[in-house]
Amino acid sequence: MINMHTYEEVNTLTSRRPYHAYSLTWRFSHDILRQPDFWSPVLRNYLKDNPFTLLSIEVPPDIWLEEVHLLWKLAQEHQFPVDHDYTVTHTPYRSFLLFSRAKGLVWKWPDPREFTPLMLHDGQKVSYDPLCLVSTSEKSIPKWFLKHISERYPSPPGVKRWQKPDDDDSN
Repeated sequence: MINMHTYEEVNTLTSRRPYHAYSLTWRFSHDILRQPDFWSPVLRNYLKDNPFTLLSIEVPPDIWLEEVHLLWKLAQEHQFPVDHDYTVTHTPYRSFLLFSRAKGLVWKWPDPREFTPLMLHDGQKVSYDPLCLVSTSEKSIPKWFLKHISERYPSPPGVKRWQKPDDDDSN
């Protein structure tokens, strides 16, 4: 986990490259997220130096999609073999995830690429319904969250409660 809450933390990252982590989470504060000229080169260089990293980005829960446009652009540029698996249940875009936390919920923001069909090398199209997965201990997703998401998307994605897979053999 790398915090990007202050300018000092971002500056420290430039001197500690390369990381070579298989999976990493970067946490942005609102102040830093609103300064893409400051953090974008650092993140772009990290992805260049670590092309096989599975990257999760935690953004503040009250963001607007315009505020994370550059993150989605970087996600599109990030090529990873796991993102070519079109047999997954809701999206092949798993190497670069944006998520937020608030009021006991954790949710994945739908990747803009989920709104258009994936073109395979042989010309086939594979469609995915954009999906916002929500982890909650409640039996249903709170109404405040559904409103929160619908205010941020012109055509809101599906919202589903994340559930532990039934085939868990740890019992």
